[in-house]
Amino acid sequence: MYDDLVEGNRGIIEISVPVELVPYIKKAESNNLYFSLLLYPLIQKGDMSYGQVAEMFGVDRLDLIEYYGESGIPYVDYSPKELDEELEVLRKLRKNEAL
Repeated sequence: MYDDLVEGNRGIIEISVPVELVPYIKKAESNNLYFSLLLYPLIQKGDMSYGQVAEMFGVDRLDLIEYYGESGIPYVDYSPKELDEELEVLRKLRKNEAL
């Protein structure tokens, strides 16, 4: 079905973008992980995992997480309420260990 769009283990697509973006895309081609940023919404929704994306780009999962962090995308993205709840669980666990 998509045989004409596949070259090796890579899919080839053609998109139309504003001409002003072309230099940035050309520059980004030298950094394979740059395009992994396009997949972050799928990780956020739970459709893909960090491991799946890392494997697609041939990098270690921790390297991908580090790259996302350097790009301003946090690995842990808790709301203040969620963070308070997690910290409370941690406090309870530590208290139980001390007993």
